[in-house]
Amino acid sequence: MRFFNIGIFVLVVLLCVAVAYAVGPGTGEKSKRVGIDGLGGSNCNENSVTAKWRLDSLLGAPLVNGSWKWTGSGECEAHYSTVVWLKIETGDGYGYIKINPVVPKVNAGYGFNTAGSPDWDELICGYQGSRATNCLPEDTAKQFWRNGQITDFFIVWDNN
Repeated sequence: MRFFNIGIFVLVVLLCVAVAYAVGPGTGEKSKRVGIDGLGGSNCNENSVTAKWRLDSLLGAPLVNGSWKWTGSGECEAHYSTVVWLKIETGDGYGYIKINPVVPKVNAGYGFNTAGSPDWDELICGYQGSRATNCLPEDTAKQFWRNGQITDFFIVWDNN
């Protein structure tokens, strides 16, 4: 019985340490109306898109999790390679964090995603289409992670 109590104590201490190291922009959700050009279907001009995210860290590594949903004409289809870029801003500037969940069907709820842990020097970048460009070095990315806020998001409706 004494071993069991020590095991629980150790587990609680480890969880407290892990939570103490959990730092990041946090959780959030934003919605907006967007025009969608180039998607399948003839009535894809105006849709509502909602992105949600959870951005924190565990034992010094960033954890990125996010998903999105969209509403509109049932005729619209998004390509499987569609991605979401979350805009993170600090007083020093801005960058983008990529989330790449399973693409949801229109009017069908959020796409599935699991948390990922990108390298710090691949975490906050610029972007061109679905490709990351000019990523911040590790030290700068960590500063953005600690002090930044997600202020917007952009959907790249990739049809390639």
